[in-house]
This record gives sequence, structure tokens and C-alpha cells, in this order.
Amino acid sequence: MEKCYLCGKSLSAENSSKEHIFLNAIGGRLKSKKLICRTCNANFGEKIDFTLSEQLKPFANLFNINRGDGEIAKPFDAKGVTSGEKYSIKAGGNPTIKKPVEVNKTSEGKVFIIQTNNKNEAIEILDGLKKRYSQIDTEMVLDSAVYKYVTDKLCVSSTFGGADAFRSLCKTAVNFYILKNGDVSNINHLIPFLKGESDNDCVFFHYSEHEIIERQQHEILHSIIISGDKTEKILYAYIELFSFYKVIVLLNDNYNGENFSSSYFYDILDCDKIQKCFSLCLKKKEILKLLRDRILPSIEIRKEIEKILVIWREKASEDFLVQSIDNAIDSSLYPEETEMYNEFLKEFLKEITPWVIANFNNVDSI
Repeated sequence: MEKCYLCGKSLSAENSSKEHIFLNAIGGRLKSKKLICRTCNANFGEKIDFTLSEQLKPFANLFNINRGDGEIAKPFDAKGVTSGEKYSIKAGGNPTIKKPVEVNKTSEGKVFIIQTNNKNEAIEILDGLKKRYSQIDTEMVLDSAVYKYVTDKLCVSSTFGGADAFRSLCKTAVNFYILKNGDVSNINHLIPFLKGESDNDCVFFHYSEHEIIERQQHEILHSIIISGDKTEKILYAYIELFSFYKVIVLLNDNYNGENFSSSYFYDILDCDKIQKCFSLCLKKKEILKLLRDRILPSIEIRKEIEKILVIWREKASEDFLVQSIDNAIDSSLYPEETEMYNEFLKEFLKEITPWVIANFNNVDSI
């Protein structure tokens, strides 16, 4: 019978739980019920896994990660660089004003300027005003509404790394190692670190001069590679999340097992496990030096983020065009073919024009 490698309890139908190798919050699909018990899963999920998922929440949101449990990506906060306006960025990178409803009455007392995030909010406000001002023509107002997109550059605060996030990454490596039939005795010394009972330094950022994992231009991956070298007496993991968050986890620097090699690559856009070529062959001396000399590679992280933002922008543009066409069709159903076509064209241009203007104004916003 399997045991929880964290607390040693035997796993049964009553206390076993689905443990995700990559966090569910960032779209992880690989999981097992033969790793840790329900109690340990809950305890780790509330702290170290939550910390890592919060660091990566903006990216899970931008790419509208499918969590597999029906829950949509959680929004995150941003602020306009020029305007100072506060925004909530919703799934897919859609910015909405935090104070969405704005009704300003003019000095004449009978003209209203209404600002909302969407058409439904506008209809709700207009319906309320119509109770007091029956002469309001809701359809005419909506038809003359001006659609605008956010043109201000948005600032998002993010931090990467730290003790809890690194513990979560270490757990990812340990989970995958055990899942692939690795000997638990080779990682037992890490359990106090995972539990927060020691400060075992075993996780550090690593950005190589060459790409370790061969990646196509528009791919974004969650990846893990584990290597055990009996000659070098070293067992370590290399992890990439969203193809930009890159770390090494030193699992054992006095490894006495057999040579070990296993890898897993998951395409977050296609939601599919894929095969990849990679080049990773670090020596014990090199890993220990990297661990000793480690620094936060801010420049490298920024460069990698810029690469995936280009991919997101292209994806968001494609998604927007498809949604705009759908919206235009939904708003232009007329019985006569000519009227339907003209109405469709009108609605489509209404949807697409503000987006085109916003994008031309922000070509260099990334």
C-alpha cells in the first residue's frame, strides 16, 4: 500500500487526494492519488502552492488557463501608468475599470454622461434612469454609444521566488520523481524543507546561455526534466513554468542510486502533453557553484516574459476577431438578406474599430 511521503500515513480511498504535479491553478493536468494524503495536500495548497500560484496568476489569466475544474482564471490588479486608474484584469487579459459605473449629471440637469465596462451595465443604468425620465430612448442611446479600449499602458506588480514559492517548486520536482518510480529514500532529507521546518537551500533560478528545451515559436510550456547521475552522485530537476519561470531543484548532492532520466512537457495553449528535445547535462561541480553564486536574474526574467507577451498579444488578437464576428452576427439577425448583411457589417465595424485604434496607438506597449 502506498504511503504519503510527507507524513508517512498509508493512503486509502478515504484519505488519498489528487496531487497535481504542476499546480491546477496554472493549468497542470498531470496528477496522482498515490503521492500525498488529503490533509497534507490541503496544508500545502493553502500556503506554499498558493504563494506560487499568486506569483503566476497574471500569466494564467492572460492565457485564460483552463483549470479543468470549471473555474475560470482569477483576475488580477493593474494600474494605468498615465491615468492612475485602477483596473481589474479578467480572463484573457480583459481590463475592466474597478469603478465601472460613472454617471455624471450636467449643469442643465437633464443630460447624463454614462461610463460603463460593458453593454449590460449600460442597459441596467438606462433602465433605472428611464423610471424617472420616461423620454429616454434606450435603443437610440445604445446605438450612439462610443466604444473605447484602454490605451494607457498598465503597470502590474509581480514578485518571483521566495521560500514558499521555492518549496512548492521543490514539491513539484519530488512529486514527479516519485511518480516516475524514483526511490523515496533519495529525497527524504528534503521533507523538513518542504514542511517549512528547515531552510535547506536547494532551489534557484537558472537561465542558460542556450535554450535547454527546444521550443517552437508560438509554444508556451510547463516542463520538468529530472536527471540522476550515479557517477557525479547528483540528482536534480530543471523546471520551466510558462516557458519563462526557470529553476533548478537540487534533489540530492550525494546520490547513490542508478542513472535516472525522465521528462514531461505540457503545451498550455493546446492543453496537450507533447514530446520535446532538450539539452541538459550539468555536472555536480557546476550545480553547486550555481547554487552558491545564485542571484535573482531580473534582466533574464524580463526578457523571457517579453517573449511570451508577444505570443499572448497575437492570441488575444485572434480571439478578439473571432468574438467580434460572433457578436456582430448575434446583433444583426434580420429576415431579409441585404439588411442582414448591412447590419452585420455595421455591428462588426462597431466592434472592431476601437480595438484597431487602441492597438495602433499601443504598438510599443509591451
